[in-house]
Amino acid sequence: MGDARMVSFRVWISSIFYDSVRAERKYHDVHTQLAREQRQKRQASTIVDLTLASTFVDRILFGIFMPVVYLALSGPFLCAMLSVLRLAKQDYGIADGDTSKANLKPALNLFYCVSLAQGTMFLSCTVLGTVVNRKALSSIAQKHGLSPTVLRAYSHKTKEMCQNNPESRVSWNLITYGADLLDSQCPEDYAAGGRALVMLIDQSTPLQIRRLLMRSPRQRIQKLIRTLAWRSPQDQEMRWLAARLVEHLAANLNLAHFPGALECVSSLFDEDSLLLTFVPGQRENGEEFDRDLVLPGLRILENLAHDRHNCTLIYNTKDLLSKIVAPISSNELIEDIKSSAAWTKVLHMSLKVVSRLMGSTGTTGEEMRNLFANDSNAVSNLEAILDMDTKSGSGVIELHVQAIEVLTQLVLHHPASSATRGRGKLVERALHIFVTVDWMGDYLENEKRKIGQPTQPILRSMQPRMVNPCLFFFTGYSTEEQMVKEAAEAPGKKKMKEAQETASRLKEKAGEALAMLSSDLESIKSIPGCDDGVHCLTELLDSNVKTIKCKISATDTVEIEIKIGCRISAAVILKHLSNYIKAPTLRKVLTELLPVKQAEARGTRRIRCWEPVTHYNSRSRSDIENPSDGGEGKPSALLSANQQCDETRLQAELLSLITKIRASNNLNFTEILLSQTPPNTLEDFVVMLKKMVEDNMYATPACLAIQKLTCEMVEEFLQDDANVEVIDKHDIIGTLLKASKTMDRLESSMHFTGVRHDCHGVPLKPLSSVLAKRAGDLLTQRKRALGINIAPAGVPPP
Repeated sequence: MGDARMVSFRVWISSIFYDSVRAERKYHDVHTQLAREQRQKRQASTIVDLTLASTFVDRILFGIFMPVVYLALSGPFLCAMLSVLRLAKQDYGIADGDTSKANLKPALNLFYCVSLAQGTMFLSCTVLGTVVNRKALSSIAQKHGLSPTVLRAYSHKTKEMCQNNPESRVSWNLITYGADLLDSQCPEDYAAGGRALVMLIDQSTPLQIRRLLMRSPRQRIQKLIRTLAWRSPQDQEMRWLAARLVEHLAANLNLAHFPGALECVSSLFDEDSLLLTFVPGQRENGEEFDRDLVLPGLRILENLAHDRHNCTLIYNTKDLLSKIVAPISSNELIEDIKSSAAWTKVLHMSLKVVSRLMGSTGTTGEEMRNLFANDSNAVSNLEAILDMDTKSGSGVIELHVQAIEVLTQLVLHHPASSATRGRGKLVERALHIFVTVDWMGDYLENEKRKIGQPTQPILRSMQPRMVNPCLFFFTGYSTEEQMVKEAAEAPGKKKMKEAQETASRLKEKAGEALAMLSSDLESIKSIPGCDDGVHCLTELLDSNVKTIKCKISATDTVEIEIKIGCRISAAVILKHLSNYIKAPTLRKVLTELLPVKQAEARGTRRIRCWEPVTHYNSRSRSDIENPSDGGEGKPSALLSANQQCDETRLQAELLSLITKIRASNNLNFTEILLSQTPPNTLEDFVVMLKKMVEDNMYATPACLAIQKLTCEMVEEFLQDDANVEVIDKHDIIGTLLKASKTMDRLESSMHFTGVRHDCHGVPLKPLSSVLAKRAGDLLTQRKRALGINIAPAGVPPP
């Protein structure tokens, strides 16, 4: 009794009971859904009758077999109780003096002892298994920040599934569990699936969830989208969960495949939806979180705007567009920002959507920019945002980022707009953010003061009721107080790290805006003190300086990482300031290129990658848009590939900067090379160029720019008789000819899409094959003129 066969029988009976409960819920759900969609009454009555009949049969089976199952499973417990009673009384009805029954009493005592021991072991194992299971789930939930409720449901489902189909455990995990529940017709199961997936999204695993859901049937995604329009107060939690899930899918969705999707998203902003009763969310550790529907709705639109066709549909939905633009044109925008942190978040997301729509290619972006250029109130509000002090908080920092992006696009594409009149102010503000450090220290000091230290009430509220001593062994904590203290300080450290990332992001965005504005002659004139500006920008090129140190108190210093995007922006800006560049800047650029830091130095194979689109070029040019992921939850290999692409872009910009400096200044290139530490010669530079081309022989815009710029430099070097033998000796022409064959398909694609300049400012024509052949012909001519042994172009000399 109580063996595995009875346990399996119990699972079967329990599943019948759960199926009957689900059938009842399905009946209610089907009845509501059919009424909502106004189906035929005959079809509704048929489905309801079948559901009720199935429920009735399941209830009968459960009523018959469930008492038998529980009686069988409680056998060890009953045996233990009876054994205790019999051992206590020992009234076995044995007559005294009956020799035939002399050993019966000891035998019965032994039997009851064995039965008691068996029952005790069974009860102990049952209780211990239950306690250990709950403790394990609670420990996992606390360690990873997961919901114990979701984990318990997942554990129960996993046990049931493994008993019924053990082979399915190979592809079973918490993500597939949540995704499968999304297909359920039961509202409770549907909500449970949404909770599980949103919980995982909050734990920085959105990429895996996005991949799984994008491979799902379209009906599942359509169901999530339709859920956004649910109006019942009881459905508001699921509506919020669906918004969070759609938010992470939106970047990969095409609205043309989901009719009515924009109407469902727009319903999140309706007044009647916002007035519905909705209990604020609360995590398992007691921390409240925002379940507002407006922010997820704006994030959905921002992600949808990655696709230009989606941008067109969003722009053409005028009532939705007016809701997006309204916060930016408000007459009381600045007062609202100062008085409400929640409104600041809404305005930030609204600006992100507007920036996406403005950056769209085609007529949509142009019409969106026209809409804002003619709205003087919106432009004035954006300029007022830039005047706000960064000490106001991270929300204002984020607003600065978006305001700079929007104003930059207006200045570049609408010279007659009111934003253009404030060009000098925009350039001055962006330059201050990009090259100075004092604002970072003030902002981080203010954030540190806001975060403060955890108070005693918080520490007491986090005090666990019971701590397993084994937990100290596995976590490395020496005392319970240390564990509680670090747990209390963790949110503050996380917020401080987020503040550092926010400051770094603002610096990077200011650099991108300056790089775009630097292509405009009037904007270049607005840069005050060009000599000082050139010096600060030159310092940003130094790859040995990895971080910026900000002193936020007498004893505390915070280091902020200098992202490679800042170095790329600095190189682009310097290229447009080439008339002000002197020898120290050229020396710094050569130091970064000599020697070239390539993959061989790291002992790894170079990863082929398609370079993501940059924002460093003017939007007036047409660029090939390269696909990129959302950025969240990227695997380490993908991060490494993107970092390598950034390094290639930096090399292309530095090479382009050298070319522009040599064309704009009378600096002696050879003398500067020799003044390096250690000294380099022109031959060293030629070897570096050849290796750079060899290591970047991939069909990406950055590699194409490196190949074309190298061709131009080789042609320039060939004008000097002393350089002909060096170039011929190292056969750099052969390497360029080989690289031009790799770039052929890329150039054909760029030509088809109407690109005139790539994202590094290098013109598409002449093509790389023409430049390489022209350099080869020039080398042949120069060798003939100097009487050097002539070999075919691209063939190394003997």
